[in-house]
Amino acid sequence: MDPALVAWKSWRSAHRNALNACRKQQRLETELARTVGFPSVTFDAPELPQPVRIASLQTLDELAMRVPSIRQAQAFLAAELHAHRARWDEADRRLGYSAALQQEVAAYTDEARFAERLLSVDAISIAGVAAKIDILIETEAPSETCDEFPWPALRKIRSDLIRIMHQTLDHTV
Repeated sequence: MDPALVAWKSWRSAHRNALNACRKQQRLETELARTVGFPSVTFDAPELPQPVRIASLQTLDELAMRVPSIRQAQAFLAAELHAHRARWDEADRRLGYSAALQQEVAAYTDEARFAERLLSVDAISIAGVAAKIDILIETEAPSETCDEFPWPALRKIRSDLIRIMHQTLDHTV
C-alpha cells in the first residue's frame, strides 16, 4: 500500500471533521448574532458625520481621546458594552458557541498535521501522487471553481492521473 494513500485517507477524514466543525461553529455564531447581536454599542456623536459602532473597550478608549461627546459618555458606553458582552456570553454558554469554536480550531490543527504528514511521505504510485495534488487543491485553492492559474491546471493533472490509474487497473484485470 502506498504510504501517501494511507496518509491521504487519514487527511480526508480529518478534513471532513474540520469542515463539519466549521459548519457547526458558523451555525452557532449566526444564531448568536441573530438573537443577541455581536457585542457593541452605537453612539451618535454630534462631532462625527454618522453614528459610530464601538465593539471593544480599546476602540472606545481610542475614540474617547479624540471625540469629546464620547469621552463624556465613556462610562455609560463601557457599561452598555459590558452588558451586551454579558448577554453574548450567557447565550454562548447556552448554545455552546465557544466550545464549538475550540473544536473547530482543534479539527483544523489535526487536518494540518495530517496534510503535513501526507506531503512529507514519498508516493510510490500514481494514486499517491494524485492524493498529494488533491490535498493541495482542497486546502489551497481559493474556491472549487477558481479559474486562476495554477488551479485549473492542477485539477486537470489530478484528473489525468486518476484516469491513467483507472486505465492501468482496467488493463491489469
